[in-house]
Amino acid sequence: SSGINAEYGGTDDDVTSKYSSQYEAHIDPFSAFNRREKHRKYVNLNSAERVVLNLGKMVLSDKVARHAVFFYSIVLHLMVFLVLYKFAVAEDCVQLSDCKEAYEAHMQQFHP
Repeated sequence: SSGINAEYGGTDDDVTSKYSSQYEAHIDPFSAFNRREKHRKYVNLNSAERVVLNLGKMVLSDKVARHAVFFYSIVLHLMVFLVLYKFAVAEDCVQLSDCKEAYEAHMQQFHP
C-alpha cells in the first residue's frame, strides 16, 4: 500500500491526514447545521436579494472586481463633489433673491 502511494508522490500519512480531515469536516454536526441554515436562508430570499447576494459574492471574491468597484465609487464621489462645488460657486445665482427671480422668470417663460 505504501509503495502505491510512493509511486504517486505521496505517503500514507499524507493521504490519511488529507482524507481524515475531509471526513471529519463532512460528519461535523456544526458544519452540517451551518450548511442547512445557509441553504434555508438562501431559499427564503426573494429574487432581487439573491441577485444582490450573488453579485456581492462575485465582486468580493475577485481582487480585480474589488479594485474596479473601489475606483468606480471614488470617481463617482469626485464627480458629485465637483458638481456641488460648481453649483456652490456659480455666478448665475450669487444671492437667493437672484435665484428666486431667475426661477420666476423661467416659470413664466416656459410654464405659463
